[in-house]
This record gives sequence, structure tokens and C-alpha cells, in this order.
Amino acid sequence: MSRSPRSLGRVLLALLCLVAGPAAALAGTVAQGGLTSAAASERLAALEDLLLGGGRGGPTLVARLGSLALEDPDGRVRELAREVLAGLDSRAACEALLEVAVALGGDEGAAWIARLPRTPRAQGPLAGAAAGALESSLELAALTTLGELLAGPGASLEGLELLAEAPASPDLARARAGRAGVAALLTGLVARGDAAGLGERGEVLLRGAPRVGELATRLARVALLTPGGLDLARRWAALAVRVQRAREVGPHGAVEVALEAARAHQLLALAEVAAGRPAAASLSEAEEAARRALRATPRRGATRLASSRRAASTRREALLRLAEVQLTRLFERLLGGLPPESLEALELGATLHRTSLELDVESTLVLGAGAHGWDDVLGSDGSPLQTLLLGRTLPGVGEDGGVAAARGLGSVLAAVSGWELAGFEPAEAAESFSMWKDPSRVELLSAALGARVAHATRLEREASMDEPRRPPFVTRDLEAQWARQVRRWQLTQAMQEAERPLSDRTRRLLRPPSSLALWLARDLRTEGRAAEAGELARAYGEALADDAYEEEWLLLVQERRARAALAEGAAATDRDEPVRARTVLLAAVERIEDLLGTIDQREMGAAVREQVEALLAEALTSLAVNSNVKLGRPDEAVAWVERAHALRDDSWSRLLLACYRARAGRAAEARALLRRVRPSPSLHYNLACTHALLGEADAALAWLERDLDPAGSSPGALRRQKEWAAQDPDLASLWEDSRFKALVE
Repeated sequence: MSRSPRSLGRVLLALLCLVAGPAAALAGTVAQGGLTSAAASERLAALEDLLLGGGRGGPTLVARLGSLALEDPDGRVRELAREVLAGLDSRAACEALLEVAVALGGDEGAAWIARLPRTPRAQGPLAGAAAGALESSLELAALTTLGELLAGPGASLEGLELLAEAPASPDLARARAGRAGVAALLTGLVARGDAAGLGERGEVLLRGAPRVGELATRLARVALLTPGGLDLARRWAALAVRVQRAREVGPHGAVEVALEAARAHQLLALAEVAAGRPAAASLSEAEEAARRALRATPRRGATRLASSRRAASTRREALLRLAEVQLTRLFERLLGGLPPESLEALELGATLHRTSLELDVESTLVLGAGAHGWDDVLGSDGSPLQTLLLGRTLPGVGEDGGVAAARGLGSVLAAVSGWELAGFEPAEAAESFSMWKDPSRVELLSAALGARVAHATRLEREASMDEPRRPPFVTRDLEAQWARQVRRWQLTQAMQEAERPLSDRTRRLLRPPSSLALWLARDLRTEGRAAEAGELARAYGEALADDAYEEEWLLLVQERRARAALAEGAAATDRDEPVRARTVLLAAVERIEDLLGTIDQREMGAAVREQVEALLAEALTSLAVNSNVKLGRPDEAVAWVERAHALRDDSWSRLLLACYRARAGRAAEARALLRRVRPSPSLHYNLACTHALLGEADAALAWLERDLDPAGSSPGALRRQKEWAAQDPDLASLWEDSRFKALVE
């Protein structure tokens, strides 16, 4: 018996409830929608007819849902039809949802493209849609989602050539969408640790690349981050070097070529360090290329350079390349056993500090006052700390993943820059390498103050030129007037600071504390070295508490102190010290809540508040894990999770809430939340826990097997995760299963 789209619309809520859980739950859902009991009965009867006809998920049902998704006069029905299509993992459903997205267009259509299931069944339909003529917002969503699908497990190469060609399109919108799709593909492959997939897909991308050298450089860095990708990194970095050498004799801009050459040689050096090969020649080439770029954009004084952002930006990039080279050279020597207190190590550290200070001058001219300092260098794409440090065993780095070298680096940089490296003990002979005994570094500190004045002056001048002339009797816009007052206050403050004598206070104003200790503590904990992680986090927090910081860094320092407490508390949980962990984490929650109060009091805006709320959600989640796994207080854990979910509604938060719902026996609610979770490698473990609590052993073991894949983590991280799984009460239903024992042994 056929039904009109309208009559099918009446069954849609019932269909959704069937997917969500028992049909008995329908009454509550219908009541919330304000429907009459008669309408509910009609929907149930129609749903029964559909199911008896065997149409669930089949072409007939999909066609009807597609019609409802576009044509039903009831907006709620259209929305629910689209939801159901997004939840059906079939090629027909994906095609229907894409038709809906194209018909809707704009941001709404793009949002439904992003809701496609991340399975191979969506790949073909999406590749077909992306090959056609789409409006720019849909094209961006389509190619980005296609990149994610191409990186997924079991994905074919369908659509890869299309994605590879898109960045070279003369259509700027399509080229931008193509770059976003390639970025999504590479990010997904790194997250999965899929070196084989990266090699296969990387070669296809290179064949269609408009700028082979630039893409080869990017692929080389991605390969360095991918377990098992070291040979790829060396091959692609060498290709990038060859391409850049060829470009040096062509009609290309000297500065652009020099900057790209510096990055290519730097990545080749990192690959050589990772492989245990000498990197001196590559580092020398990278340094010479960076200095060529610097010579092509000479400084002409802060005031004049402030009028040319492009020149300052170029010089900033060249200085960053140079700093990356100097950092890699120091890291390589420490990795080879050079003592941090040696004269060579300290001289290399002082040279790097000098470059970092000069980088601050240019960063201020381009970006204004902000959190520059060591993190600009240590956290850059070409930093060995971001590519070689932890997470894998590399031939040239050793089993400890470079921890000793990273600690030594912190000690050297603390010796030459003092409190800027909070959490680390400075190497001996630090006093002789103080910046106050180095006239060149003192001069750069003064230049940084001048750059603040120049930047504030430019902002005020540009705002004055853009401000429309008003008759004297017309009242000024209050918001614009307030913004101008703030700019003038910033200019006044910058000028006053520049007139004061240079001192440690000046440095505290210009250089915030580095995050290196926090990064290292995080990675140490991942490797199962909780004691070291906790001690480093504690030392970092104490260093920030002991120092008096300028008002400008108040929020930043408070946020980092909270992160230090989170790291210390999580390490205590790992070390079976749940009471201490609870105390530390509760103190972190109190600090973050105080920080939120300060933000509200000073009306600092929704964006700042949102970032701090995410940090609070992280702290509450850590409390929940500690309460559930270590203290054995599941009711208390649920309360923490509920608070965290109220602050942060994303896949991670929904999955965690689903896990606790399942633990409480609320299976239907847990499954409803699971349907709103987009799986990713970081969620595999908690997906296993949730399915285990729901009594779905096969699904739980499948997710756990993915999480414990040796290709995706280092031996230390894998060992820690297995030990945790073996005693996690959420997985108790699997403990006697021979498959579970094989996974965690």
C-alpha cells in the first residue's frame, strides 16, 4: 500500500524512536512534541506497516524519507527525515542526503554534508557530488568531508584524484576547498597512524599538485608525525629540496624561494635526526636559506617598518625558520649526549634566545602585543619538540623518545632566559650567560618595547583615517568611542613602558612563561611515566605561583596554573593516589571558576569565556574518571560528568555522558547519545567502555582493538593503555573473555 509524503511524515517520529530504542519510549517523545494520542497511534500503525514491509533502510524507505526531507510542510518532519537519513549507513541514504543538501544550499546544506556517515558507503556518492558544479559553501563541505572519508579505515581511492586536482583549480573557491580537503585527509591519516595509506595517497596528491615542492614539504612533516613514516619523510623532504634548488635558477621571488628552501632543508634535517644520521649539512643549508631571506628584507627601524606589515611578516617568517634550525642543532647535540651545562650548549642556547627576542620584535610589529616568547619557536611546525619528541620509537631518538634531550633543553634555556622556562632548573654557569651581560639581547628588548609603541601608533592612525567625519552636533557611536579610548590607553601604556629603564619587569611584560613543561608533562604521562609528569607539572605550577606577573599576563598565568594542576592531578590518578588527585583537581576547579568570575567582571567576551569553560569541563572530567575508576564512587562521577557536559557539547562529551548513562542502566539514553558521536581515534577507548557497559561485547572488543593498535602509539603509551584497560571497571564484563585477555596481555 503506497502512502503520500504527508502520511509518511506522520510516522517519522515513530521511526526515529525505533532507531533510538524501544517503541515504548515513543509516548514520551510524542507528548513532548505536543501530539495527540490519536496521532501517536496513527504513527505507530504506519511504522508497523513500513517495518512489516521490510523497508527499513532499503531504497523504498530512503526514497520516501528523501521526499519528506524536502517536501513535507511540517518543518519538524523535514528535520527528522534528514536526521534519519544521516543515521542510515547505506549508499542510497547518502545519495538522498546529498540531494537534500544540494537543494538546501548555503550553510544549511553544508551542515548536512558534514553529517554524512564516516564509512566507505558515503565515499562514492560524495565523490560524484564533488565532481559536479556546487556552490562554494557546499564545495568546501564536500571536499573537506571527502578528505576525511579518504583517510578512514577501509577507504578506497575513489575521489582521491579529484581531491588532488582541486587545489590547482583556477576557481579560487574550489582551490580553497581542495586545500581544506587535503588538510582533512592528512590530519586523518596522522591520527590513525596509517603510514601505508599516507604513502599511497601522498604520491597521488603530488601528481596533481600545483606546487610540488610546497606539498612535498608538507607531506614530509606529516610523515614525521606518522608512526612508520620515517622513510616517507626522508624521501619527500629530499624531493622538496630538489624542487627548491631548481626554483632558485627560475623566475621566482628570491625571498619566497629562500623561505621554502629553509623549510625543506629543515625537515630533511629532522628526518636525518630521527634516523640517527648526521644532520649538520642540512642544517647549514637551512640556516643559509633563512639568512638569505633575512638579507632580502633588512630592518629599517621599528617606526618605518611598522608601515609595511608585509616586510615585517616576511622577516618574521625568516627569523622563525632560523630559530627552528638553531633549536634543532641544540636538540641534536643534547640528544647525542652533550651536557646541558657545557659551554657549547649554553652558547647555542644564548644564540637561540637572541633570535627568539628578535622574532618577538617582528611579531609585535605584525600582530601587536600578545603571548609571544619561547612558545612561538618551541611550538612551531618545524620544531623537533613537535615532530620527534614522544609517541614513537625512532632510530635516532632512542627508547626514551628524547625525554632526556627535552629536559636538557629546558635546563639550557632556563639558564639563558631565567623564569621564561618555568618548571626547569637552570644549568650551571647560568649567571655568566644572563641576558643582562649580553648587549645585543638587551638592545633587542628595547627594540621590542619600541615595536609596541609603533604598533599602537599605527592602529590609532589607521582608525583615525577610517573614522568618518561627523558634524559637531552628532553624538558619536558609544562602542566606537570606547574602542578608540582603549587604543589610546594602549598607546599611552606602551609609551610609558618604553621610557622606563630596562629591567626584569620589562621582560615579564614582553615574554610570558613557556609551555614546554606542560607539553612535556602531558607526553610523559602518555608514555606511562606518571611520577615524572606529576613532578614536572608541580614544579611548573609552583614557579608561576612564586613569580609576580604583570597584569597583562594575569589570565594567561592563571590558566596555565590551572593546566599544571590538571596535569598533576591526572598523574596522581595514574599513580593510584586518588585522594591526592581529588584534592589537586578540586583546587584546579576552584581556580578556573575564579577565572570565569574575573572574565565576567571585566566583560572580556564570550570567546574568552568559552575557552575557559572548556578547561573547566576538562577538570570536571578528570574528577569523574578519578571518582569512578580509583575511588569507586560512580554516583559522584556522574555528577561531575553532568556538569562537564553542560559546559561542552561535542562528541567527546556526548560519549562520556553515554558511558555514564550506560553504567546507570539507562541504555536507551546511552544509545541515543552514541548516535550523535562521530568516532575518531581519540574516542576509541571510551567507545569500547560504553559498548561493554551496554553488554555489546563484540562492538566493545572491536573498538578496543583499534585503540590498542601498536601502529598508532609508542611502546610506552601502549603499555600504559593496556594496564589501564586491565583494571578499568567499565570493561569488567570483558575481563573473562579470551579475546580481551589477548588484547591486554
